[in-house]
Amino acid sequence: MYLTSTLEPHPSPTPLLPPPPGVTPNFVNPVSRAPAVHAANAAVTVVMLLFVLARLFAKFAYARSQLGWDDVCCVMGTISSLAYMGLVTWLFHNGLGLHAWDTRLDVFLEKMRMLTMGTKAIKVLYGVAMIFTKFSILFLFFRLFQVSRRASIWIHIGIFSTLLTHVIGSILCITAGTPTDPDSDARYVNRLNVIQLSLSAANVAGDCYVLLLPIIEVSRLQLDQRRKLGVLAVFSTGLLSFFPPAGWI
Repeated sequence: MYLTSTLEPHPSPTPLLPPPPGVTPNFVNPVSRAPAVHAANAAVTVVMLLFVLARLFAKFAYARSQLGWDDVCCVMGTISSLAYMGLVTWLFHNGLGLHAWDTRLDVFLEKMRMLTMGTKAIKVLYGVAMIFTKFSILFLFFRLFQVSRRASIWIHIGIFSTLLTHVIGSILCITAGTPTDPDSDARYVNRLNVIQLSLSAANVAGDCYVLLLPIIEVSRLQLDQRRKLGVLAVFSTGLLSFFPPAGWI
């Protein structure tokens, strides 16, 4: 005699979006970008903290100068960057980074509001970090070139445009709406992508602007050619800041 079960078989989970042809959804151990994001965040955090600590150590141990606005903005930029990377890590730990067909629909709907709010908070923290970071550089330039009225005007323009760009970007991200289902989520993601692309383009333009400010001023200094090239080489290291935002485009 065989026992038969009267229970209904448990339905298979539904993916957030249908998979491509020939691909089977994997809800057990899906491929995720989370490990790569965690590793990149850890590496960037270590490098950032080393440079910030080296700057502060040189400022107080060797130069023995007082804390300036550029130093305050540098510290605030570091804190907001740490908050940004911490939130990114937390969101990837809670479901970001998976293919849509490897994401269960019921799990997504359960976490959708949390992920949406977290995504908006990331955009705002990114704007805050960029404002403080660029303010730190611009205030440093102001301290170095304050004798030049022309440089002072261009620096103030850079400060105003940086603040305006990221405040508007943060407002657009916050007011982009809140998805209530997968279809509205797709539209929401598309809106965020457009905003992110626009902010990335503005960041690239802003980085070029900040990079050119000291180069133009140094090129007008009365220095011998060798010293002038050395100073220009130091300020040209700012080219490194051009590549991360350009990568978003």
